[in-house]
Amino acid sequence: MPLRVAIGLLSGAAIAYQLLLMRLFSITQWHHFAYMVISLALLGYGASGALLTLFRQPLLKRFDFAFFWLAVLFGLSTVLCFAGAQRLRLNPFEVMWDPRQLGILTAVYLLLAVPFVCAGGAVGLALARFGDSIHRIYRADLVGAAGGSGALIGSLYLFRPADCLRLVAFVAGLAAVVSLFDRAGRGDAVGRRLGARRAMTAFGCAAAIALPFLWPPSWLTPRMSEYKALAKTLEVPGTEILAERSSPLGSLAAVQSGRIPFRIAPGLSFNFVGEIPEQRVIFQDGEVATVVDAGNSGSDPAAESPAYLDSLPAALPYYLPRPQSDELRVAMLGGSALALALSHGASEVHVVEVNPQISEIVSEELADFSSRLYGDPRVHTYSVDARGFFARSSRFDLITLDVGGARGIGAAGSLRETYAYTLEAFELFLESLFEHGILALGGELSSPPRSSLKLLATAAEALRRLDLDPPRHVIAIRSWNRFLILVKPSEITRNEIATARAFCENRGFDLAYFPEMDESQANRFHILEEPEIFRGAQALLGPVWKRFLSSYKFRIAPATDDRPYFFHFFRWATLAELIKLRTRGGAALMDLGYILLLTALPQAAVAGLLVILLPLRIAYSSTLGAGRVGLYFLYLGLAFLFLEIAFIQRLTLFLAHPLSAAAVVLAGFLFFAGLGSGASRRLDRLRLPGTREPLHTVLGAIVVLALVYLLFLPAVLARGIAWPVPAKVALALFVIAPLAFLLGMPFPLGLRNVAKTREELVPWAWGVNGWASVLSAVLATLLAVHFGFSFVVAAACGLYLLAARVAPR
Repeated sequence: MPLRVAIGLLSGAAIAYQLLLMRLFSITQWHHFAYMVISLALLGYGASGALLTLFRQPLLKRFDFAFFWLAVLFGLSTVLCFAGAQRLRLNPFEVMWDPRQLGILTAVYLLLAVPFVCAGGAVGLALARFGDSIHRIYRADLVGAAGGSGALIGSLYLFRPADCLRLVAFVAGLAAVVSLFDRAGRGDAVGRRLGARRAMTAFGCAAAIALPFLWPPSWLTPRMSEYKALAKTLEVPGTEILAERSSPLGSLAAVQSGRIPFRIAPGLSFNFVGEIPEQRVIFQDGEVATVVDAGNSGSDPAAESPAYLDSLPAALPYYLPRPQSDELRVAMLGGSALALALSHGASEVHVVEVNPQISEIVSEELADFSSRLYGDPRVHTYSVDARGFFARSSRFDLITLDVGGARGIGAAGSLRETYAYTLEAFELFLESLFEHGILALGGELSSPPRSSLKLLATAAEALRRLDLDPPRHVIAIRSWNRFLILVKPSEITRNEIATARAFCENRGFDLAYFPEMDESQANRFHILEEPEIFRGAQALLGPVWKRFLSSYKFRIAPATDDRPYFFHFFRWATLAELIKLRTRGGAALMDLGYILLLTALPQAAVAGLLVILLPLRIAYSSTLGAGRVGLYFLYLGLAFLFLEIAFIQRLTLFLAHPLSAAAVVLAGFLFFAGLGSGASRRLDRLRLPGTREPLHTVLGAIVVLALVYLLFLPAVLARGIAWPVPAKVALALFVIAPLAFLLGMPFPLGLRNVAKTREELVPWAWGVNGWASVLSAVLATLLAVHFGFSFVVAAACGLYLLAARVAPR
């Protein structure tokens, strides 16, 4: 029993470390490293199988002490390897032109895999030592990991990520100590020797538990990339962090700059001659989240907004004529232009922000600075995602959405799931407007245009789905570095076009599109070589939109809930041209997250071959039957992670945040898979007609249930998307439970069959499964980007069917 408790603690620490690395990489680098973290964790587990194969007999002879030291080394390496990786100065932006960065990326990849080698070695050693209790050990492993994922999320609300790293190392030391009591409580010779040495190991135990709290803070504090906005800002003399917050949703910092004031006014008209007020900036994970302007000292802080706000493209919707009404209901996805809405007579402003700590900072530390703008009775704040908010809200006159840019998503987050920018989201937004309401989409201009045209393509398709004629429902304008697209459920009127003309004329903005616009009216103030947005809008809103989507140099087809990668613009057809231009600005046009994912796939394959399969092949070069065993566990490793990652990505929409989805899915999958593993021992008599043994029955049931989920899961989740977070988590776990329970059975059932007939192949099976999982973590994401989550689930079903054909008996 103590051994299984130790395994649960160690597995919980390992999964917590994996999730914590995702959070730390979001701070130090960017979100796109999340899938590399999953891959390197599984690389470590796979490598542990190879080490167990090569040193199986000596480790089994000294099992108690080997397990103890592997747990201790895991705790030590979590800190040491993270500290070492931070000192390697990885700069992903240089990968395309500096080959040394590929070497550094590989070094980081291998270094961070070391802790997982130790954790995987301890669990794999227990599986090899107690073959008759595989189902119990595997259950302890999975249930412990499930608890670790939940505990990590809770800890991130209470502690900083660096302190959570100490806790992970502490739990690993605790697991090492608990493991000593397993054999010591027995009366055999090993137990008596261990009891006699207990005094000698006391110091080591105390050190294992206490050492994490003695690490220097400089070793653990995340070192933010010098290319992140916050890192560059703090280099300016006179900058000061006024407030900080940390949670699983992000690390926030409110900053003031005394010597060189902030002047953040996206797309400000060159005709503006006034002053921009003093500003404070809130950064999330090192990128700009929102800007807070100094308020006035009058009794009504919102009576007069800063004058510069009326000279931004974002002000256009407030000038368009609207039906006579005393109410102007506005929904803002982010609250940077809150004062602008209030000064133009908004009767209600609903600010939707996933991270509630942003509103807390504005309402508390920055309350006096902003003249308590968030305290205005017309302002309502919501800590939910956009989809959940509109699923339960009434209609609005104006919905504003700033796409990327201000939140630093852009190229660095090309593989971030952005469910607020999908086709289904735009349909929901348009349905949430009054008849004469407006959906305002703002963003940064790029050359060649990408985001602007993708938004136009998405809006056009959403209008078609609502049986509306797209060319009659869109206005687009641009300044020197920003665009604004207005989409209406009702047709654009001549009065609105005239108002937009006057608005742009006064501010020196260019009209990019309006119904029946002539090309000569575009490109007047901020002259481009070609009026690309106008021509793109004409094509995307008109009858030739399909041809334009297929021929454009970048991927601008609408993102969907099945493929929610709005910022993935990369096309293979343009790769050769971009490589030629990489030293002249072409590298900036590449999707960094996608390139890194492509880089990670061969890295994972080669590293896995070298540290997992090659040692195993050497050890078993003359063993018959290893190939069939290897295929079975290869298919299992690929399929299990395919389903797990597909669920993480699908539930990101439902639970509103990638880390929350990862934690819930991992906890649910691992916990219920652990229960399934424990129950697998009782399946000896379960056989369906036409099957040879219980294993085939389980594999068939997994395929059937996964296909049922594929057909009905989106509809089930849609019904609960507006629920409170606890209820959503409960529904997610309820949905996960049946499939995860079955997924926990094929591995122990297959491994038990191997242990009965070829016991020496148990480490081989463990290692091959680990190597497959390394590939699966990256491959599943690539398949989702290109073909969608539904394809990933279907591929998993095919792999389980293949596993049934080669299942060990």
